[in-house]
Amino acid sequence: MQKIQPHSRHLFQFLFFFVTSIAFSQNNYLSIDIKPETEILEEPHYFLYKKDSLVYTNSILGNIFNVISDLEKGTYRLAYETIFGMDTLDIHFTSDNEFKEITLKTEKPSREMLAKTFSYIESLKNNEQITLEYSLGSCFNSTQKKATILKENDQYYFIDYGQKRLITSQRIKKIIRHEKILKNLKAAGEVYSTCNQFFTIEKDGKQLYKKHVICGTWDKFSLIKRLLR
Repeated sequence: MQKIQPHSRHLFQFLFFFVTSIAFSQNNYLSIDIKPETEILEEPHYFLYKKDSLVYTNSILGNIFNVISDLEKGTYRLAYETIFGMDTLDIHFTSDNEFKEITLKTEKPSREMLAKTFSYIESLKNNEQITLEYSLGSCFNSTQKKATILKENDQYYFIDYGQKRLITSQRIKKIIRHEKILKNLKAAGEVYSTCNQFFTIEKDGKQLYKKHVICGTWDKFSLIKRLLR
């Protein structure tokens, strides 16, 4: 018979104690796994509520994995910080000794948030056009991508040197989605670094919107550049 190593024995003892405690307990357990993808959030937290009463808090999302025990039956609301602000998730325990596992993705925008966000592109009327520009400036590199979008007969077109090029419905939906994402992104401010990225929207020569993001804090600009080709 193979001998159990000390570290394996400790793990086995922990699992045995954990399973036994569940079997004889009248409470529930919640396992929370975190999937942060950027360093935008320095010290994000999550908060667990039951009937508007705070029952758990002060757990930094960077801790990746956490188990909350001794939860009674009922409905809980988990409020957690994302790169777009606070989001919520309802969790239901309908009996005793339930074990639930959830994963919080701090970079995933909710459908509700995007649905409520105004889009300049989406609001274009027929025969109106808008100009989008992405630019990057750093000590060793600089780039710029500019695209003019026209809406005509309920279709969207790129205007290249006076020529129209149809934008597929799939692509325009992605462009609109990323416009909304950028509007909700918290990675912005007045502080400039040696590498900065900007996204601007202009209409009739007037700037309608501008977003500043320091390089390295959000990596989806490469996708925006591809969508504007």
